[in-house]
Amino acid sequence: MKKYATVIISMVMGMQIQIANAESSAQILEFRKPQVDIYNSTGTEHIKRIDSATISMPVPVLEALNSGFFVIELDGEKRAVRKRAVRSNYVYEMKSKCSNELQGNKTGSSRGLGDGEC
Repeated sequence: MKKYATVIISMVMGMQIQIANAESSAQILEFRKPQVDIYNSTGTEHIKRIDSATISMPVPVLEALNSGFFVIELDGEKRAVRKRAVRSNYVYEMKSKCSNELQGNKTGSSRGLGDGEC
């Protein structure tokens, strides 16, 4: 049992390191539309709309905001683009707070399916 626990812990630690490395090397690979909206670095104010063909790919992702934006460097300044407007190799970390236990209370009964009853 101890041997298996060590293997599982090492696998989890390896996944956490991989996720951390993936975030620092994430890149925008392409824009989904011919024009892209550019926002300030916090994603709260629209700055301008530019042709996506004018931006050389790939674009390094500096930060992923919880508000749905990637922070990138554009013309020497930090700017933000919507995550849904791009295709990237960003690795999303999914956490589940659900358990696999089903809880319920007995609320009724059935006579069953015996002797021709249905």
